[in-house]
Amino acid sequence: MIRALVAAAAIAGLAIATPRPASAGVLDISTESCSSFLEGMKSQDKATQSDTFALLWWLDGYNLTEEQATIIDFGAMKTNINNIIDDCSKNPTIALMTTSLKYMGANTSPKTSDVTDIATMTCEQALASSQNNTEGMGYILFWIAGYNASFQKDTVFDSDKWDKVSGEIGDYCRANPKVGLLTTAKKYMNPE
Repeated sequence: MIRALVAAAAIAGLAIATPRPASAGVLDISTESCSSFLEGMKSQDKATQSDTFALLWWLDGYNLTEEQATIIDFGAMKTNINNIIDDCSKNPTIALMTTSLKYMGANTSPKTSDVTDIATMTCEQALASSQNNTEGMGYILFWIAGYNASFQKDTVFDSDKWDKVSGEIGDYCRANPKVGLLTTAKKYMNPE
């Protein structure tokens, strides 16, 4: 189950909340059920809702196809999220990851014009986006974490590692605003 624990990264003098699911420090996202996901979405606690919502960002990054590359289609993602929530409501015993495959990746909603190519986003642009709750830097980093995990077919999320990595990314971005966010994230998420 997801607990409401939000990691704070000090970026450009702002406290950027990076959502993170946590269960004793480690969560295998492939075992997260729709019922557990819905429980988190219905929580009265806003941090729990944010952490739960972040799972969908991670899954969107994880389920990308080669053709979609590093593009986040915010418009399609909103439709996909609504479809996942509806499907999970009808099938609460199914794994969230299984349900997400019906609506993300190769099965995503039609393309919209509300897109961002993360490969072209600089740290400066990401820092500016952090004021937007649904498309801010914390969620974008979570999407990148899923994107990176997909290359290793790794569905385990380690919240302790996330705290460290998101802080390092924030520090680096603050010091190097013209550097690409994806380049920076890969540097810290996939150290040599």
